[in-house]
Amino acid sequence: MNAIFSRLFLSAACFSLAACASGGGSGAPGDPVPVAGANGNPAPARNLIMTDTSYLHPSSGDGVSVSYDVAATTLTVNRQVVNATTGQEALVFQESVRGFFDDGNTMFYDANNDTFTFDVTSGVSSMSETFFNVMLTDPVDLGFEFNNEAIVISSNPYIWGGFFDQSTIDSFFGNPSAVNSFLAALSESTSPADQDLAAAITDRVNELITNSDFYYYETNGVQYFHLNLTNGAGTTNYATLGVWVDATAGNGQETYGAAVWGERTPLSEIPTSGTASYTATVEGYILQNNNIQDLVGSIAFNFDFSTDLLDFVYDANIRETGIDGTSDFFDYDVFDGTGDITDDTFFGTFVSRSDPTITGELEGAFFGADADEVAGTLVFGNSNVHGIGGFLGANPEAASQQN
Repeated sequence: MNAIFSRLFLSAACFSLAACASGGGSGAPGDPVPVAGANGNPAPARNLIMTDTSYLHPSSGDGVSVSYDVAATTLTVNRQVVNATTGQEALVFQESVRGFFDDGNTMFYDANNDTFTFDVTSGVSSMSETFFNVMLTDPVDLGFEFNNEAIVISSNPYIWGGFFDQSTIDSFFGNPSAVNSFLAALSESTSPADQDLAAAITDRVNELITNSDFYYYETNGVQYFHLNLTNGAGTTNYATLGVWVDATAGNGQETYGAAVWGERTPLSEIPTSGTASYTATVEGYILQNNNIQDLVGSIAFNFDFSTDLLDFVYDANIRETGIDGTSDFFDYDVFDGTGDITDDTFFGTFVSRSDPTITGELEGAFFGADADEVAGTLVFGNSNVHGIGGFLGANPEAASQQN
């Protein structure tokens, strides 16, 4: 599991697609409008994940609590010791489940506590956890210098390594005020060692914010990684994707999951004619050869809103972490798929080019103004391999993608 922690500083893979959009996926990005608070004022965008989604902002606008329907997919295995002498283990496949947005799963953002809570049930697995927010504001807004550092340190155990003893870590977890006090004391100290420590912490926080593929959270032993797509297949403003690992159920059960949610496109804004292409990033997990690996890659979608048909190519890769902590990407397979659009959702099936016994299905929805973005879940496999994941992408010709 140590490799999971190193993913914070991996270089994001970039994917490209020659887009063609004649009728769908281009429009003003102002609708859906930001969520309004009690006074009717929109809470300004303030997070690093969905730039047009209104989360709590401490200095302007109204704090807004909001709940989203979640599409979640999971891969569940049982880890069993098969040789007591050597400690050799086997990962026994239990199930892979692909979910959609009407399954009743939710993510709730609590504006009062600046936390987000998943309530997800997928097959035999569930995740009901609350994570402290790592979505940041300008520290000037809060009136104290170390706001960014405080939020990251109190939310992300990775930042603790080499800096703090366990008692300090315990006092920091989920407690930005305690971290602020600690950092303020360092700043005011005349000790060169304290000044060096403050500088080192700031550097690590800045690196985490600017260079990570994921923002990392942990609570009750559940590890959650929220995708930072700004260096991937376009910047999504209305939809978002994260993956998690949960080995807390006991009896060797481990669950690997992916979840997507966001601001769905109103049915009235789904195009009814023309075509549009989307580039999507995939994040998930794959079980093969008695090993769980990171499943990544890209999907090139082509939609025809006149015929309600789609076709797509999923270029799947495996990501591994090298000795130096950087990412290594390996070609896994290429899948070809077709599907149908139904109102504001779409469904497709796909098959491996190298092994026709490996088949899968995906289901997604449109997000943002004029269906600018897509997100959903996928699952594939045969008797020897099982993969699950979420996908998230945008039409590069859409107004929301133009700078």
